Amino acid sequence: MNTKQELLSQLVGAGLGQYRTALWSATLALALLLVGTSARAQGGWQPVDMHTTQTLRDAAFADSLHGWAVGEHGTLTSTTDGGAVWSPLVSNAREHLRGVAVSPSGTVVVVGEGGRLLRSEDGIQFTSAVLDSEWNLVSVVFSSDTEATIVGTMSESMRGLILHSVDAGRTWATVGNPVEGVPHNYAAIHFHDPLRGAIAGTTWQSVSEHHALVLTTTDGGRTWQHRYTSAERFEANAIARTTSDAILVLGTVDPDDAAGFFASDDGGEQWRFEANEHLRDVRDLVFLGTTNGVAVGVVTDVIGQEVRKMPSAIYTWNGGMAWGRETISPMKFAPSTVAVAGTTRVLAAGVEGEGAHVAYQCPATSIVRDLPDSATMPYGATMALSVESERESDRFLWYHNDVAIPGAVHRIYPIIGAEIKDSGMYRVDVISDCNTVRSNVCTLAVTLPSRLVAMAKHLECGATQRGETRDTVFTGAFLNGGQTSVRIVDVRIAGESSFFSIVGNHANTLVAPGASVDVHVRYRPEEVGTHWAALQLLTEGADNPVVHVSGSAGAERQGLPVLYSRRMVDFGVVDMGQTKDTVLPDLIVNDFAEPMTIDTMYLSGDDIFSFSLEGYDGLPIPLESGAGRGVGLSFSPSIPRTYHAVLVIGQGGVERRLPIVGVSRPTWYTDVVDYGRVGVGISRDTTLYFEHVLDDELICRAIDLQDGDFSLQEVNPRLPATVGADGLLEVVVRYRPTKPGAGLTGLRLSWESPEGVVVQTERRLLTGRTPIVATVEEAPAGRLQLRPIPADDRLWIDAPGPGGRVRISITDMFGRTVRTLDVDAGMDGIHAAIDIEDVPSGAYTVSLVSDGKRSTSRMVKR
Repeated sequence: MNTKQELLSQLVGAGLGQYRTALWSATLALALLLVGTSARAQGGWQPVDMHTTQTLRDAAFADSLHGWAVGEHGTLTSTTDGGAVWSPLVSNAREHLRGVAVSPSGTVVVVGEGGRLLRSEDGIQFTSAVLDSEWNLVSVVFSSDTEATIVGTMSESMRGLILHSVDAGRTWATVGNPVEGVPHNYAAIHFHDPLRGAIAGTTWQSVSEHHALVLTTTDGGRTWQHRYTSAERFEANAIARTTSDAILVLGTVDPDDAAGFFASDDGGEQWRFEANEHLRDVRDLVFLGTTNGVAVGVVTDVIGQEVRKMPSAIYTWNGGMAWGRETISPMKFAPSTVAVAGTTRVLAAGVEGEGAHVAYQCPATSIVRDLPDSATMPYGATMALSVESERESDRFLWYHNDVAIPGAVHRIYPIIGAEIKDSGMYRVDVISDCNTVRSNVCTLAVTLPSRLVAMAKHLECGATQRGETRDTVFTGAFLNGGQTSVRIVDVRIAGESSFFSIVGNHANTLVAPGASVDVHVRYRPEEVGTHWAALQLLTEGADNPVVHVSGSAGAERQGLPVLYSRRMVDFGVVDMGQTKDTVLPDLIVNDFAEPMTIDTMYLSGDDIFSFSLEGYDGLPIPLESGAGRGVGLSFSPSIPRTYHAVLVIGQGGVERRLPIVGVSRPTWYTDVVDYGRVGVGISRDTTLYFEHVLDDELICRAIDLQDGDFSLQEVNPRLPATVGADGLLEVVVRYRPTKPGAGLTGLRLSWESPEGVVVQTERRLLTGRTPIVATVEEAPAGRLQLRPIPADDRLWIDAPGPGGRVRISITDMFGRTVRTLDVDAGMDGIHAAIDIEDVPSGAYTVSLVSDGKRSTSRMVKR
């Protein structure tokens, strides 16, 4: 393992598996005590006439009333009263039907042996088709209203089969199977949310050698990863992904082997076997929420010399830590399926059409305060959508335009630095252990800004080769949202300006209200790597918006016949501490007449620890001519700023690069530091503060500042600076303009591990304006004395000098003014106190302006 991999392993998950195992053991004894007193079946199991004598294999409910059951020889029945009365439906199928699923909007899909597929949008009239007669389709599930997945077996090859639909089951496509080289089948599939799901199956080396097999997905079923094959002999029949991390696998165990189940608490990375004699022969499993589960199967009772195999329900009310059982007295044979109608009524069905149901007592939730019908917010502003529900233990999942928002799983969903694309419809599912309640739909409108603003924080020029030119036109890069026209003076680039340039002349361009400005950027890199600069739009007014510009350069093209299907990947704005996943189907395309193999795939650049690759099973990756391959990416920002990395793929040392960008930006943060108006030859110092996100010490060895008008004055602690988890790196930058106009530059520093691995990179854009005549002269900082340091609720300010009107201002680390005070100085100078009780803790700059002269000093609020 190389140094970077070692560091990464230390950053994430160290010791997590051992902690979870210990936690499980510590709580198991308590769980065993509680399971006997938890809510149980109310009134006992009652027989149900399923209106068939055929064996039933699966059942599913759309709500508390409408359900469907399927079975052998094309059996299809339905209920409209929660399972009390069932009626047969016409299936036009002779094959054994094995699985049924219902989408949130009511589309019903049935699958069976011989590739049989039935579909209905009204639950009554079904269309029928055969996908492939060699396919045995066993189980189907909807992960969202439009996406569904089928699992089964290819009869001829005895290999597992996965199919995926993105149009509510109208069409299906095969999905790559990550298990190779061994006969196996897939028996069950379950999704916790629209993105995270799991498949259970069994590998078969021989009749006596069979082992549980588990796959997982984090992209809604478009790609799957092989997570586990058990060492124990085990036939997996049922699976439940009860949370984003918790997975349970139940099934059938040979008589000579220990009975029990498999469980994972970390999304499938680590597994354990939990012994439980009740769980020796389980056929199906259903959860009423995340903690209340009911399995059905056979439990063997030994009474004296008599051995009885009893049809049973095995239940848990604590997510699987402990299980109880009860006999399903109306049934003679083992039930093969279990389903839940609504939130409390459970149906079991099986051989010869036997059926029974029971009502479980489980408190449901409801929404107490719902979303409004509509809301409006200004461009760039921040607003929080929220609901209140009945139960404190409820979970939440937010949607934007009917698409689940990754990481939006709290009662409050903040919209930070609103952009036009944030407009649309928002809703939230409130999820309890027993039911899910959908909120009202709120239609949000983001209004245009009231001034000239940048429509994107980052302009990505894409990837090219060293020495080649890439032109990119950023359409609508800036927007005038004000009521008056704005005249552009110039568009300029600072930083690695030899690689970036502006094409065209924007001088004297008048931007009308509501109009936008296109910017044509030319990128011609002379070095391999990622490059970064700052771009500013200069106007006659005070609005001079600044954005990041970046690009990526590889070595000269040597005929690598692989293409990216897009120019870049933009994650947009993601909240700090959250993770956004994206799936890029057919991102990599073989544009060559012959098959090829990708032997290199990795992330490069300053921020590789904030991005991760998912959705592929390792290297090499074969690609047929014209074929494409999808890749999953995730973005996990830790601090507020702009992030940039590059996805690199290659073959035989020849590589292709794809830029990746993302932003984390709460309202109080800006990576643009504005020095304001500073006269020619006058100096203004500003202290910038940097911190890293790790618990260990990191080192800053150098600071890159790219403009002569801006210069480093002081770095505390001195470089190379070692800073711990709670420490700050203070960087004093002086702006001393040499001519009238606008100043612009970029500052960049990197945090490294002691081994020299770059863990985190910080960037700030520095800007200032210089009038033709200087108005304020910078005086020596020693004229201004502050006490006490650090300060608590009140700061005393002393300065010598003659009488006169004096303005005192306090600004934070981002240049925002938090306090101002105008005082009249006496002949002995200034002796003033300023109230800072409600000023947040942190470091600040105190400025005093008197008679055209400025004095500054720094202070810390405790």
